[in-house]
Amino acid sequence: MTLRLRHIVPLLTFATLAPSCRDVDYAFPATETSVTDPEPVQSQLSGFYLLCEGNMGSNKASLDFFDFATGVYTRNIYSDRNPTVVKELGDVGNDIQIYGSRLYVVVNCSNKVEVLSAASGVRIGQVDIPNCRYVRFAGGKAYVSSYVGGTESSGSSSVRGAVYEVDTASLAIERTCTVGHQPEEMEITADGHIYVCNSGGYMAPNYDDEISVIDRTTMTEEKRIRVAKNLHRIRSDAQGQMWVSARGDYGDEKSRLFVVGNKGGEMAVVDSLDIRVSNMAIRGDSLYVIASEWDDRQQRNVVSYAIINTRTHKIVSHNFIADGTEADIETPYGIALHPTAGDIFVTDAKNYVSSGTLLCYSKQGTLKWRAQTGDIPSAIAFVGQTIQSSDGGNSTPGDGPSPYTSICYEYCPAPGQFVNLMPKYEEGDNAETMALKAGEALSQGSIVTLGAYGGYVTFGFDHRIVNRPGEYDFRIEGNALYNTATYALGHMGGSAEPGIVMVSVDANGNGLPDDEWYELAGSAHAYPDSIARGYEITYHRPEAGHTASPDPESSAITDNKYILWTDNRDASGYVTKNSFHTQEYYPLWLDSEAITFSGSLLAPNAAKSAGQYLLLAYEWGYADSHPNAQRELNSFDIDWATDSEGNPVSLPGADFIRVYTAVSQSCGWLGETSTEVGRAVDLSME
Repeated sequence: MTLRLRHIVPLLTFATLAPSCRDVDYAFPATETSVTDPEPVQSQLSGFYLLCEGNMGSNKASLDFFDFATGVYTRNIYSDRNPTVVKELGDVGNDIQIYGSRLYVVVNCSNKVEVLSAASGVRIGQVDIPNCRYVRFAGGKAYVSSYVGGTESSGSSSVRGAVYEVDTASLAIERTCTVGHQPEEMEITADGHIYVCNSGGYMAPNYDDEISVIDRTTMTEEKRIRVAKNLHRIRSDAQGQMWVSARGDYGDEKSRLFVVGNKGGEMAVVDSLDIRVSNMAIRGDSLYVIASEWDDRQQRNVVSYAIINTRTHKIVSHNFIADGTEADIETPYGIALHPTAGDIFVTDAKNYVSSGTLLCYSKQGTLKWRAQTGDIPSAIAFVGQTIQSSDGGNSTPGDGPSPYTSICYEYCPAPGQFVNLMPKYEEGDNAETMALKAGEALSQGSIVTLGAYGGYVTFGFDHRIVNRPGEYDFRIEGNALYNTATYALGHMGGSAEPGIVMVSVDANGNGLPDDEWYELAGSAHAYPDSIARGYEITYHRPEAGHTASPDPESSAITDNKYILWTDNRDASGYVTKNSFHTQEYYPLWLDSEAITFSGSLLAPNAAKSAGQYLLLAYEWGYADSHPNAQRELNSFDIDWATDSEGNPVSLPGADFIRVYTAVSQSCGWLGETSTEVGRAVDLSME
């Protein structure tokens, strides 16, 4: 099957539509503005949607779009793409998320979740949920928090809220779970739990102060965690902690930030920071926090912009805006971080009744550009560069998810003789452009090299690979070959360069491979001497003016002390250089003087027969260990997934796949053992 991908840019070219398409006045036509980015970034993201809340009761929620490729910012695209929807987007847009090929917009006072094609912005349908607030995703389901009751049920008569489970294929509500009063944001963890912030916003001054923990399997409230009054935002970090904001009572009790983590085997509050919080975003180990909070005593809004290290829980910056332009922001309201480039997007709600502003800052905190938005700009959803339009919009008959690799998120090879060649490095390339090149190679059926031990590539499909119990779920191609000489040794192989395969589930629903990773157990896991956990190796860039040390015993080795490596076993050695590949072996797009990789280490698989190196195949469970014709031996079962201790885990599927070179060895003139990876195939669709 041919890989069929659609770029979002041509699909978001908007035509002018006649006012007569609606039964109401066409008051908000789409408008385009070109912005100049002094430092444009190359990215696997094509753009982002910005949701503007609109004033309550005015039916002015709107949707904007920014195109990274063209620099065009388009206001109010919803009306142009959906001219027959009478009341346009609705009343108060509260949240926006992308899951798969669909864009979900939670419209609070219109009591609905609008579902659009992420590629075109065309409406697919809606889910009716009363007083809905936020949406998150897991396992093909959408989970929507809801106040359930309206403002008429305030005070002591306030009804408890709920989380609704919606099937993302049929858009049917399947189950509900009652939680605390007026639930707000949620986080979904890989272990199958939903953490829900209860605010009790209709119960002032008796606000709710607990997080409801839902078991997603049974869709029941398992327990509650007491935190503080009037909970709102929640973000999970790489350490498995939850960062939770409490708005307080708007009087003596100010907003504050709390950390919920493992405490004696239970999730509980483990720390708190005396910092005001209105909104926050996380990237790596940095939590960006903005605040615009009314202070009764000072009779003014208190505004702040901070960065917190999620590992140390310390404030590392009290203002991430470095050029003084925060003075131009009246009411900071929304914040988002470019997942790879690190650009910071801050929205300004102004006076809450007129058009807002979107400001783009570099990761150093200097203003790059700004654009006028709709009223009360709040939430951003980034769009991948390749979105398959399979469920509406401009799709054509026969379109649908592809069974093959569609995107490369990370390409991080260790030094090796094919590095800078497969794919080819060109001056000016960086990690982003090299990942784009690797993704293009994988989608076209070519191979990429991972270099010596630890080098890896992270890729995915345009859909989740579903775990089918008892069946292989996906296959990965490589360039391994068999050599008949290996049979004399009682083995298969010849040029096997095994790579360990890992999978991850998009537990936080952001479409990025930043959740927990699980190693697929291969044949070596049954033999403790064949695999070691916790291995770490560091490769050191050759010094400028490095003098080669040819191998006196082999003219093919032009430098046997080329790239120094050291490991956590007090061992060291070199990646050698040979006469067959004369380019630089250290990744040229990296500025670092050293690269460190860690993971599980397979025992060396090299043997010598009649003076010839043979790389013997591991039996099963590893990439690039058997020729592509051995389809079953190159296939993988998500049921093989294990945690960091080697214990089996049960996963619903895989949203991301990572392969890394698993053997650390040098084989004379053959050089280092380096895994090569080709395209992957979803076996349920092949």
